[in-house]
Amino acid sequence: MQCEDSDDVVDLDCDFTVIIDKEKYDNLHTESFKLSNAEIAGNCLTVTVSASGCDGNTWEYQLVDIH
Repeated sequence: MQCEDSDDVVDLDCDFTVIIDKEKYDNLHTESFKLSNAEIAGNCLTVTVSASGCDGNTWEYQLVDIH
């Protein structure tokens, strides 16, 4: 998880928070993955991702936006 004090964080009472940080967004490092599904329920966004050749138990992920 992000620990820098300079980030704005939006908490919408979901299981995750959105990190608002243009510099972080512009410098994201991602591994190959497939966006399988995205749904909005109330104020929450649920995203399903998949990738081959690895175990998802070791994945680390963040939701980062620029505004």
